[in-house]
Amino acid sequence: MPNPRPLENQMNLGKIFYQFLWRQRWLNINYKKSIYKKICAYGIIYTHPFEKEFFGLKYQGNFNNNIEFNIFYFGAFEKPLLFFLADTVRRINLTYRDSTEQSGCFCDIGANLGQHSLFMSRLVKQVHAFEPFPKTLERFQHHIELNQIHNIRLHPIGLSDTNENLTFYAPQSRNQGIGSFDPSTMQKGNVASEKLEVVKGDDYFAKMKINCLDIVKLDVEGFEKKVLVGLQQMLMKHRPIIVCEVSYGKEVSFNSIQQLRETLPEEYQLFTFNTRKPDGSKARKRGAKARKTGTYQLVPFNEWRLSGQDNVIACPKEKQRILPMQGIGRIAVP
Repeated sequence: MPNPRPLENQMNLGKIFYQFLWRQRWLNINYKKSIYKKICAYGIIYTHPFEKEFFGLKYQGNFNNNIEFNIFYFGAFEKPLLFFLADTVRRINLTYRDSTEQSGCFCDIGANLGQHSLFMSRLVKQVHAFEPFPKTLERFQHHIELNQIHNIRLHPIGLSDTNENLTFYAPQSRNQGIGSFDPSTMQKGNVASEKLEVVKGDDYFAKMKINCLDIVKLDVEGFEKKVLVGLQQMLMKHRPIIVCEVSYGKEVSFNSIQQLRETLPEEYQLFTFNTRKPDGSKARKRGAKARKTGTYQLVPFNEWRLSGQDNVIACPKEKQRILPMQGIGRIAVP
């Protein structure tokens, strides 16, 4: 049987080394982050619990989780998306409700640790969050209780176009945001876990009497087509603004822009965040700035890729006039 002591000693040395670096105030935070990633790349995961203010809420995380690592360093994970959601809510309230008071409904499908739902709980009247994986669900529930939030309704279930039990493919790395019902995510290192319940969205929403839908955020790692197909009635009735992470090259997901359009109700316009260069490659400097500041710019979504992921914003034609096309990285949270 292999002796675990060498690995344990290596991890302890990595921890001591990083703790020393962390105390060096002269060292730029970006260098600290870069060094930390290199330590993780060698399998030395530095466990460092922290508590941080998160838009008026308390957040207790750990460096060994990629999402929480970003919350610590940048104040949020996917900050441009959060700020876009905040700007969208403000415009919906001013245009349709003539008010800046908390109102409306945000639906978070694939909530994971709940960062987007926690953030939006300060801005809308009701949050419906769907997360089937017990491990992340427990962390999400912890922060709801820690902050005494009463307008998040947590649904421990997955959404699909049918009612069944499916194998969930659980992440094993620092990136805890890649769990999915899509078996192809095993290529990212996910492993087959327990069978979890998924339900047809329209049937479940009717059963739970969910009658309001202003904004939908959908991040289900390749399972997005099945979720949208199962929500056809709700989407046609409420015509929400949808932010959907599209995974390219996945067997169970969309295979073209045309197929995505056909799944949405009529007269939806598609946009995406301007995160790429003209040749299609990632604009890394622009992305690094956006992660820090939360700035964003929307551009028409008109190019389908072979691999990777993009956040696609689907907006009903009648609401396009209120869609925030760019943000300067400042928001007001109550």
